[in-house]
Amino acid sequence: MVCATSLTALPFLYLGNNQLTALPSSINALTCLESLHLYDNALTALPPSLVSLVTLEVLLLENNALRALPDAIGALTRLQTLDLSGNKLGSLPPSFTSLVAMENLYLNNNVLGALPDAIGALTALTELSISGNALTALPPSFASLVALETLYISNNKLVAVPDAIGALTCLTD
Repeated sequence: MVCATSLTALPFLYLGNNQLTALPSSINALTCLESLHLYDNALTALPPSLVSLVTLEVLLLENNALRALPDAIGALTRLQTLDLSGNKLGSLPPSFTSLVAMENLYLNNNVLGALPDAIGALTALTELSISGNALTALPPSFASLVALETLYISNNKLVAVPDAIGALTCLTD
């Protein structure tokens, strides 16, 4: 994609630590955006147009009030880092497992009761933080996350150490 020298060519946008409750649908005009920082706001939903930001590699949404993600988030296939910590997410949309370039995923301090069964499709993951949720088990596909080096899983409702942990031979933390 060729980006002209205008606002549409903006590669980074930092809007963290504000009081934003919504984003304009016109955000889709930022066609060259690679990194979007929206942490520490009051966002309750993401506009559907956000998924047209196909060049996005970093999306920081921690400490908002998000209860759900649009299913179309799976269209952000270049996303490498996604921070959704400190929201109110109870589940992840099925398309979430299309984010196959994801390397760093932070889902801590939400209300997740389960991870998608196909979470194992995120084989590029090297860091996963799912602490502070309501997880009672991990799906069997979790064992496919063989590149995982760092896993934070404390403060959940697990009653046993998942068997999948044994398959994660790259874990260092």
